[in-house]
Amino acid sequence: MKKSFGLLSLGLLVFLASAFVLSSFKSLKSGTLCESEHSTQETQENETASKIQVVFALDCTGSMGGLIQAAKDKIWSIATSMSQTQSAVDISFGFVFYRDKGDQFVTKHIQLTSDMDLVYRELMDMQARGGGDTPESVNQALFESIQDLKWDQSKEVYKVVFLVGDAPPHMDYANDIKYPETCHEAIKKDIIINTIQCGNMRETTPIWQDIAQRGGGEYLQLGQTGNEVVIRCPHDIEISRLMDVIDGTRIYYGTFEMRVKSEEKVKASEKIKGQASADVQAKRAEFNYSNVNNNASYLGSNELISDLQAGKAKLEEVPVEQLPDNMKKMTVQQRKDFVESMIAKRKEAEAKLASQLKERSAYVEKETEKLGEEAVNDSFSGQVHKVMVTQAKSKNIEINKKVKN
Repeated sequence: MKKSFGLLSLGLLVFLASAFVLSSFKSLKSGTLCESEHSTQETQENETASKIQVVFALDCTGSMGGLIQAAKDKIWSIATSMSQTQSAVDISFGFVFYRDKGDQFVTKHIQLTSDMDLVYRELMDMQARGGGDTPESVNQALFESIQDLKWDQSKEVYKVVFLVGDAPPHMDYANDIKYPETCHEAIKKDIIINTIQCGNMRETTPIWQDIAQRGGGEYLQLGQTGNEVVIRCPHDIEISRLMDVIDGTRIYYGTFEMRVKSEEKVKASEKIKGQASADVQAKRAEFNYSNVNNNASYLGSNELISDLQAGKAKLEEVPVEQLPDNMKKMTVQQRKDFVESMIAKRKEAEAKLASQLKERSAYVEKETEKLGEEAVNDSFSGQVHKVMVTQAKSKNIEINKKVKN
């Protein structure tokens, strides 16, 4: 009887132990599954986030000087106008500048990137030169816009090229891929081609219209200089000063390669500070603090203050060799004090900047009303924005119709 009772007790213990292990396993498995689902969900959300890629194929011959200047003055406004969406949107810009054979260059590229400072640094150096004979290397520029830039492969991304120029293409260059074939490739890659004719050269009109029709886009015609409207505000100087302060609080860390890459961002902002007008710098500030990537495109990766505030890094855990040179020489306490001072400095500047940007926006709205809505909408930036508002809807991206200046 005792033996039977002992066996029964042993069996009961085995059963209870097995049940506990099975229960623990199921709980562990359930927890792992939840983490996996959460990870998958985050991945899917990242993959399906609203994304816009814009490339300007821009004639840079001598007759296009006014439009080149308009692009420099207005690229930040165009970007800010595009960022007026309900949720954060990832915006990338690229450029293909073109002239003709025999000029200083035939084409030059700015690769697609969401880092607007890097884009603008290159754009600042571009000047209208060359030309002479009427046709230009349009075919080569359009082909490279579609084939040589790093386009996203997703069908959910709004991808668009604006071909901007005043002269027709050379159709007699033997080695060129002609525009009908390029337009066909663009459609296959889900890239829309719009055309903007500057001026009224008769030979250009039918070809620009044909390119737009084949590329699934719109044909637009503007004055030679782009009909651009520039509004300068009394707030611009203070806004540019505050952006200088914020720029100075950036602390980049990481491997040597990471810090070299980050240094390019610093150099770009320093060039903009040194050479761009106050109104351009104010527009840069408005874009950087608009609804784009939660400021990620401006600050970039491995920026210590933003990573600390987001909980992505802990100061005491960052290897000394991955800190910038000035912080390597500090004691632990000095580093902590230095970082805290930079955080306080940035917060104060950002609070003042928000107030200044709000006042600037109100001022611009009043000045825009004086000019008339038609003047703004008929400008280069206004026409580009109008087209993009309509076309982005096909990718379920709702952009506010209001044009930023």
